[in-house]
Amino acid sequence: PAYVINALINALQILPSERTGSIEQFRAELSASPGAVEAVPENAIPYTPPKTEDSVKIFVPGADIASSAVSGEHEPPEPPRRPDPDEDGRKSGAALKVVLVLLIAIILVGGGAFAWFYFSGKEEPTTTEAPTTTQAQLITVPGFVGVPYQTVLDNGWADRLKIEMSEAPSSTVSAGYVISQSVQEGTSVEFGSTIVLVVSSGPETFEMPDVLDMTLAKAQEILGAKALNIETSTKYNDGTHVAGTVAETLPAAGTVITVGDTVTVVVWADVETTTEEPTTIAPVPLTIIDDEDDATTTEEADEPSDEESVQP
Repeated sequence: PAYVINALINALQILPSERTGSIEQFRAELSASPGAVEAVPENAIPYTPPKTEDSVKIFVPGADIASSAVSGEHEPPEPPRRPDPDEDGRKSGAALKVVLVLLIAIILVGGGAFAWFYFSGKEEPTTTEAPTTTQAQLITVPGFVGVPYQTVLDNGWADRLKIEMSEAPSSTVSAGYVISQSVQEGTSVEFGSTIVLVVSSGPETFEMPDVLDMTLAKAQEILGAKALNIETSTKYNDGTHVAGTVAETLPAAGTVITVGDTVTVVVWADVETTTEEPTTIAPVPLTIIDDEDDATTTEEADEPSDEESVQP
């Protein structure tokens, strides 16, 4: 019967919107009830019964349907029109493509918006007040004293703090090591804060001062101000120099020396004074030679003999 064929066609529709909605509706369509006619979808394809020569009247419970035959040649019944599965597949594929395009567009738009907000940074605050410590990232300053300055840079502190370096001579701290820091160790500061590190340039060097012809006291005053260790010695004075003045220095004036070196200051000694004693002339022996080659000393010659002493 036509209503059975229509009920089966509606139940076998591919699209859910065109398919029979419930078992009650399918039962009603099979029984050809008036409710089934109203429940049939608008896009359902009606079934056309085949034409026959004889008039056949079909009685169906609940309905009085008659089909009249038309005289003439017998024509085969026209098959019902069914939906094209390929067309539905093409529709489904097109819908899927649209969904994918929309999804990709949403991802691109969302990613672009996120990148814009992330790289554009926060807007500058309109207020001139400094941010509170709870809003800023805090860094605890470590102890840099006694650490090589290059090690401070290698550890990445220049990326977290703004480090300013100044050099100063030191005779106790090796060159290149930190002598002092402007921010005390353990202090919490904001990210990017400035800290000044004083780095040793090594012992201070200078030229030996010229203290020649100065008094020893004056020379010691000048050299002592340079933190030099002073040793003294004397030099013989022939009387042409002022005693107690500097004769020379070791090292000599103009030599490059460092703080803490030992220098020797040589001063002229006092002129030596001596008292002259009277000179005495010792008697010189006199020798007299007579004809007989007898020699007598002067002393003997001076002393008169016994015979001479008795002569008038």
